[in-house]
Amino acid sequence: MKWKRHYDHASGPQRIETRLKSIPEYMDEYDESTDMVRIAGVIRNGGFRYLVNMLKLIADAFRQGLMELPGMDKNALVQAVILHDIGKVQPDLKIGDIVNPKEAFEKGYLHAFRSADLSKALYNIDSKVYYLIKYHHLENGLPSDFPEILLPMYRFFRLIDGLSA
Repeated sequence: MKWKRHYDHASGPQRIETRLKSIPEYMDEYDESTDMVRIAGVIRNGGFRYLVNMLKLIADAFRQGLMELPGMDKNALVQAVILHDIGKVQPDLKIGDIVNPKEAFEKGYLHAFRSADLSKALYNIDSKVYYLIKYHHLENGLPSDFPEILLPMYRFFRLIDGLSA
């Protein structure tokens, strides 16, 4: 299977936009009997569209007063949303392809770790943003050094990440 690495090491807002626009997302149909998926559609500019959806959810939450709650930092949240998928790698799939999703797509935590490290190296993000990005796909509990003060923002981040997909 051919993989596309859609990132370079240049920085700046235009580079982030270009990077995210280069990441395809896929619509698929799962076959329970075979544990395979059939690619039903390819969403061009998928990573960027996804980012826009997440930012709309943050804006809605801001209008509703959610950002005023303890532990919420709008600037950190927006930075994390913008950068959380810059390290994502997607396979090069076409409509009609049938694949095993466990083999075709990398585990989410891998791109999360990569995105956090790239963001730190390229944009010198603060630790709050780093933690949000690094652990946004963690499935088996947070590490013991995860700052408790970030839990409300972390939970909200994971929620909007899931709703935007």
